[in-house]
Amino acid sequence: MRTKAARLSSVKQPRYQLYQDGQEVLFPVVVKSVDSCGKRGVSIAYNEEDLRQAVLQAGEYSSDGGALVEEYINGGQEYSVECLSYGKGKHQVIQYTQKESAGPPHFVEIAHHQPANLSEAMKARIDKAAWDILEELGLTCGMAHLEIKVVDNEIYFIEVGARGGGDHISDTLTPLSTGFDYYKAAIECHLGSYEPKAVTSQLYTGIYFHSKHNEYLRPLFDKAKTADWCIENTIKNDEFGEANGNIDASNTGYFIYSSDHKIGLPDCTELLKPHIINGALDSYELIKDYCRRIDNYNPDTFDSWYDKIIGTGNVIVITYQEILAFLLLYCNHKDTLDGYICNVYVLDNYRGLGLSVGLLDKAVEVCRQKGFNSVSLHVDKTNTRAIGIYEKYGFIPTGLCKTQGDRTQIEMRFLIRD
Repeated sequence: MRTKAARLSSVKQPRYQLYQDGQEVLFPVVVKSVDSCGKRGVSIAYNEEDLRQAVLQAGEYSSDGGALVEEYINGGQEYSVECLSYGKGKHQVIQYTQKESAGPPHFVEIAHHQPANLSEAMKARIDKAAWDILEELGLTCGMAHLEIKVVDNEIYFIEVGARGGGDHISDTLTPLSTGFDYYKAAIECHLGSYEPKAVTSQLYTGIYFHSKHNEYLRPLFDKAKTADWCIENTIKNDEFGEANGNIDASNTGYFIYSSDHKIGLPDCTELLKPHIINGALDSYELIKDYCRRIDNYNPDTFDSWYDKIIGTGNVIVITYQEILAFLLLYCNHKDTLDGYICNVYVLDNYRGLGLSVGLLDKAVEVCRQKGFNSVSLHVDKTNTRAIGIYEKYGFIPTGLCKTQGDRTQIEMRFLIRD
């Protein structure tokens, strides 16, 4: 495939070579078995020791014991293209699938979504690349599952299988999202009776695997148990399984959705509500684990800091088995009736869901209940994202600043009105 696709101008490829002992390698590289599937035998190598282990692993899944060594193309987005061939020079793209990968070291696929978020211009380029690849490889009849990666607007060819896509892409997701009977069409291709017809996306569909890589999506998996958009759920317990390949990921269980939009964490934000944790029995362990998670845990000072915030502050959090978002509110200035907010933080995977606004709502509610007229905070002047959130909420810069080390923080204040 690599050799034939190298002749095409519509796609790029990583540098590649069949591994030979002692050959010179420019790290990092991706090592693959030469003829396997499901990401079996795929791993990244950053040095010679990694390479030796990766080659041995890849050889276990190769029919001839060989390994393919490829340049690592970082970044970008992976897609699969579900195709249909019905004669020489006759090919049709049925659907575009957006793939979510766990990334290095094994690039396990942890979710798929249809239709992929692609511009019409990029779809046209992908269509041309798919046609070229299928022609070059001599695929003339039936399904084809083409995998590509788009990096900096360039299309990179990964591989193509002369079959339907696994992980329920061809048998469930494609028919659901398009209303097109993909298997019937493939049979008609083999019978010579297929008549091409326009295929368009009608619904959003996708699959999430219950693997360790998706553990941050626990609220979504819980919501799927009762949601009307969940049409199939094979998950048998709450433990997220380890997965070093696509088959492992599938064996951990999964749920499939069908909806008028792409299902994700925003669909379960009602499960993520802010509350004050001061009186909770598990507050000590939750806050300690949170500090470790954000790499801000000092065993020498944690206990005294914990006693201070629990004793004199209001610790407002959003939790789901762990702290996902954190805000510390002090309402100690009875003379000015101005509360103070600090330590606002939302874990990376949960940003963009409005959790910081929920924290602010709760802080303002507490201030109002205590009869305070305003609440203030300081934010690094270079943190434009946070400043934008605070300004949109209604915080106004006071014109005052404070300096911590070489960082300047501006003061912002929110006026509380009945």
